[in-house]
Amino acid sequence: PTRSVSVPANSETVVSVTVRWGLGPDSFWWPNKPFNESYQAVLHTLGLALSSADSSGDLHRFEQRFGFAEWRDDLIEGKWTINSVPINFISDATPESGMSHYDCYATSAAFATLAGAKETWRRYMRLGVSSNRIHQSTPTEVMLAAADEVGFVLRPETGLRGGGAHDPDQQFSDELSTQAVQELAHACRGHPSVGSYSVLNECSTAWVPKLIDAIVEVDDATPLVWENSGGCKEMVLQGSAGKGHAHCMSHYDMPTPDPTQITGEGECAWC
Repeated sequence: PTRSVSVPANSETVVSVTVRWGLGPDSFWWPNKPFNESYQAVLHTLGLALSSADSSGDLHRFEQRFGFAEWRDDLIEGKWTINSVPINFISDATPESGMSHYDCYATSAAFATLAGAKETWRRYMRLGVSSNRIHQSTPTEVMLAAADEVGFVLRPETGLRGGGAHDPDQQFSDELSTQAVQELAHACRGHPSVGSYSVLNECSTAWVPKLIDAIVEVDDATPLVWENSGGCKEMVLQGSAGKGHAHCMSHYDMPTPDPTQITGEGECAWC
């Protein structure tokens, strides 16, 4: 619907518009699981246009593609859910440099084009791998768009890395560390294929509450985890501001088999 608004010079005005939506569950986005080569994603486009009463035509236009995917972590049942349906993943965890070479996300044929990235995600799914932890790096817009279209699930992760949960040389920067999680959420939010964020890799768990506080300011709808090589004695950590929480992903050792806790094997050494 069109809204008429007067904005005084050198000022900002927030405009809220209610869009009536009546398409129901058929409009939801779902992961391509079990894998189907003919999968067709259900995606939508929000179109915004700004015009002036003093001139003809639009002053500015903006389009944003999105999908209805409500990712949740059910703390009572101990399950991940997508649109209220429980789901598990067999996943991979691959750093950009481990894919082939530095900057391969922007230069490799496997990721640099939409067609290449879509085929890469399909190859994972043909092997039974339905998700990828984008290890210590941010997926590009092409990678995100491709995952949206083929139904592959991503877990983007910050570049925050420690030498283990109890490494005494780790230092936390209130400014830069919180900036890292917020930039990750700004880049990835709104993509239905983003099932969760990882706020850090193998750093002190004392950092997690502040990172939760920072990231929920940008995206409070996507579940959070942290990657921990020191054993998952603390399964869920809460944000210090009382908003949000994050689940532990274990490295190398299988997570505690507690049916009320959402856990996972976040990293495995193939050797």
